[in-house]
Amino acid sequence: MATTTKTTTTKRKKPTAKRPAKKRAKAAPKRRTPKRVATVSLSKFEGLTDLLNKVEIEAVKIAKRLIDRAEEASAELRNSIEDLVDLVFDAADSVSGLEGMDQVMLRGKSVTFDTGM
Repeated sequence: MATTTKTTTTKRKKPTAKRPAKKRAKAAPKRRTPKRVATVSLSKFEGLTDLLNKVEIEAVKIAKRLIDRAEEASAELRNSIEDLVDLVFDAADSVSGLEGMDQVMLRGKSVTFDTGM
């Protein structure tokens, strides 16, 4: 018996440009098994809580002091502007032609007068 063998020749394919790989959806992360957590004494946290409470109280005191100082400065400025207005009226009364001067507006640090001229 004679055996026949077939020989086949395969042609090599030309290399082609690689296509970009398709992006795959990320799989959900695996859940970790819970580990035992060491118990911490509460006294450590109580000390921290007390410290935070003291800091908060001091911060409130400082804020109140700053607000009071700002209000005092505002009152002083208001008083000094009113003093300035009084001085302007006194000076206007002594100058001829300015006797009828009126204050038109007082806004912030600005004062506006009308001389009637």
